[in-house]
Amino acid sequence: MHGKYRAYPEYKTAESKWLDKVPVHWGRAPLKNVVSIRITDGPHETPIFVEEGVPFLSAEAVKNNSLEFSRKRGYITRALHGLYSQKCLPKIDDIFMVKSGNTTGNVAIVETEEEFNIWSPLALIRANKAKVLPRFIFYSMLSDFFRSSVELSWSKGTQPNIGMGVIENLHIATAPLEEQSAIINFLDYETAKIDTLIEKQQQLITLLKEKRQAVISHAVTKGLNPDVPMRDSGVEWLGQVPEHWEVVSIKHLSTVKRGASPRPIDDPKYFDEKGEYAWVRIYDVSKAGMYLTKTTQRLSNLGASLSVKLQEHQLFVSIAGTVGKPCIATSKVCIHDGFVYFPELSINSKYLYYIFEAGEAYLGLGKMGTQLNLNTETVGGIKIGLPPEKEMEQVIEFIENSNQKYDVLISKAQLSIKLMQERRTALISAAVTGKIDVRN
Repeated sequence: MHGKYRAYPEYKTAESKWLDKVPVHWGRAPLKNVVSIRITDGPHETPIFVEEGVPFLSAEAVKNNSLEFSRKRGYITRALHGLYSQKCLPKIDDIFMVKSGNTTGNVAIVETEEEFNIWSPLALIRANKAKVLPRFIFYSMLSDFFRSSVELSWSKGTQPNIGMGVIENLHIATAPLEEQSAIINFLDYETAKIDTLIEKQQQLITLLKEKRQAVISHAVTKGLNPDVPMRDSGVEWLGQVPEHWEVVSIKHLSTVKRGASPRPIDDPKYFDEKGEYAWVRIYDVSKAGMYLTKTTQRLSNLGASLSVKLQEHQLFVSIAGTVGKPCIATSKVCIHDGFVYFPELSINSKYLYYIFEAGEAYLGLGKMGTQLNLNTETVGGIKIGLPPEKEMEQVIEFIENSNQKYDVLISKAQLSIKLMQERRTALISAAVTGKIDVRN
């Protein structure tokens, strides 16, 4: 960092456990001393949502250092907005910090004059512009030193939480207003360049994942030989298939059964950290790849007896939450009724996994609005192209080799994003603490 940018001529001790030093003419101040109104949060009452009205935002709307209105909780009436605004009326240049939940410490700045309101997980910081410019506070709150001060100050129960009294006493470095303006201009320009590069890498990852899925879809519907004679399958999602393939319903390869759950599911007697069977949730499957290697809970003997037990290598598919996500067990697990499984599957489970992974087999099935509605009947009724066993193994091997290549490319792009994000944070941190002099 210092190789490209020069330092200030002289520094002084910052007298802070999070800041070591600042330029000699700088200072530091708690947030409560640089705001125009006392730091507050949104109303704590859960509102009644309506079809149209004023957007109501909570923690999930704070993403990528900005407010994403598409991630709103819902709409509230204008009358309720007026009532809530007596406590908190968001304005342009306001800064929001998530103060509870898994994203505690994330921040965003308001860049629109659109009306909206917020819920209690968000704290509002409004700059006193005579002392500190809003974007200087915003960038300071993105720095690694401020993030560290948040993490060291929050309480940890079931989830992180930081109180209003703690937030207002978190410190930032302060500089003359003219200098703050120069730092803001510098960071706006430099972070925009980094963000553009990050976005290009994210687009590349999306394209690679789409291409990988297309390769899988083609392999399980058309096979590997481009010269083989084809015939119409009579199935919309399959289209033409190799002439020598069978077209069969999944229910003819295995019965399709549903999982089961002990009730009530939050009863602690159904759980045991040392239990023989892992308890699978939709969340666990959503985070997994082909193989389920990790869950957060295990069932007691009683809990397992009231669920459905699967053994290693068994395939199951989610039919709730993240609908249609396939997974293969790597150990003894129990699944609830948000999953279906195939107890007598007569083919390699990997092949059926890849059919589900391709996603095409769901087209036109079980639609309910925009949400797939899958059950044992609809899953069992899915028709697939079935090659001879030897060819099936070749298709599986081809897909696995192809996936490895795409995984390498995706990993490289993800690493590039990680390094750029670290570079972004380091640049911000250096600028707002005076480690680098960007005045010229």
